Amino acid sequence: MNVIFVFFSNEIILLGMLCIIFFVYLIEKIIYNKELDQKFLLLVFMILSAILYNILQNNVDVESNLYLLDNYFIYSNFIQQIKGYIIFLSLLFIVYLYNFVKLVKLPIFEYIVLIIIIILSLFLMISSNNLFNIFLFLEMINLSLYVLIGLNKYSNAGIEISYKYFIQSSYATLIGLFGVSIIYIKTGTLFISELHFIIETFPVDNIIYFSFLLILITFFFKLGLFPLHSWVADLYQNAHLVTVTFIGVIPKIAYIYIFFELYSLVYQEPIIFYFTFLIGFLSILYGSMLSLYEASLKRLLGYGSIVHMGFIVISISLFEVVSVSSSFLYIIFYTLLMFICFIFLQFFIEKKEESNEIIFLDNITSLGHFFNKNILLSIIFSFTLLSLAGLPFFMGFFSKLYILLALISMGYLFFVIILLFINILITLYYIRIIRFILFSEERNNKSKKIYNNIKFTRLLYELMLTIFILNILILFYHNYILLIIINNIISFI
Repeated sequence: MNVIFVFFSNEIILLGMLCIIFFVYLIEKIIYNKELDQKFLLLVFMILSAILYNILQNNVDVESNLYLLDNYFIYSNFIQQIKGYIIFLSLLFIVYLYNFVKLVKLPIFEYIVLIIIIILSLFLMISSNNLFNIFLFLEMINLSLYVLIGLNKYSNAGIEISYKYFIQSSYATLIGLFGVSIIYIKTGTLFISELHFIIETFPVDNIIYFSFLLILITFFFKLGLFPLHSWVADLYQNAHLVTVTFIGVIPKIAYIYIFFELYSLVYQEPIIFYFTFLIGFLSILYGSMLSLYEASLKRLLGYGSIVHMGFIVISISLFEVVSVSSSFLYIIFYTLLMFICFIFLQFFIEKKEESNEIIFLDNITSLGHFFNKNILLSIIFSFTLLSLAGLPFFMGFFSKLYILLALISMGYLFFVIILLFINILITLYYIRIIRFILFSEERNNKSKKIYNNIKFTRLLYELMLTIFILNILILFYHNYILLIIINNIISFI
């Protein structure tokens, strides 16, 4: 009973937070106060901090998975750690949102309700031991994401990408549900633990592997992998910046964990391995090729996400302790580095003097305009770009190094050489962006208009520096983090 209470305590707090939000919303309708939004965000930050504290303090140390409520849910140390990291990123996001709403008007109460529903669904999805439950909570996430993307209602492109994501995501979910139905018809169960026993013990029909392949395709779409990537760049460019920040960072952690959990059931099948490996490799190749000719910074980050997700899928497809552990280390580096990039994107917003309209200047050739008076920002952003490129001894280098070493140990030297060549091209392109930041000729051209005419809060700078310092600390202590991940991964492999 104690374990059940600890397991559901975070979800109960999130449900209680939704009740508080509706209560505060009623007060806001009765007594209008412009400062109520900021106080409300502070309240949400405090409740999320309490959830993080609860996860850290009430963690039940178990050696293996515990199955609760008639085996519908799983409790494990690894799941609790993933939940804690999701809440930690959510806290960073609330601080980011606090700064963003001062520049762009958003329906803050509705926005927070959707975010809390997504976080609650992520918690329940990664804890589910039943395929139907996974897709049920996945669809709750999808419905909330549709609305979040559509909040950019004054932009025709924003409404278009909302419909585009809605239609494509619905088809992707239907493909996965078709695979779930076949699995239930052939095995009579949807419990992951029972399916694991059946696949290991009895000879399995190829239709079962095909069904799991359909389910994996659903998560390939959620991760934005090639060839299911067409929504990624448009979403990054046309949705609200704060929405892109949330979608591009937080849900991907849960998607990767579910993908890993499902892949662990069928990794023995060569067709599944080759298909997954090929999808990851083509994603790296395709995303890199598109990045070379992209001038939009937001679309560039979208194509970069395709490349990074490809590396993670390749490492999981190898299904070795080191490769899988390095994939989760990779997602830690990736999420923190992307958070820094999205914070920098907020600096690229300017206000027109004649109309007070907020616009976003999205061209890499204009980067020098924004950093012409702040060398520290230029250096930090340059370090972040080089880390995303995986340049040696930067923050993103070691996670890629472990993946390449795992490929070499399994005899895929040819693919390692190709990936290294692709990474060199990506690095050259990132260096080209850094040239526009640090060595742009327009920096010294006084006739050019200097943008960045919005005064940003000190809290935004402090958030950026905090995440950057955190990345440096993880860089120095990444071995300890990798050992913690390995200790949790061993139970799966």
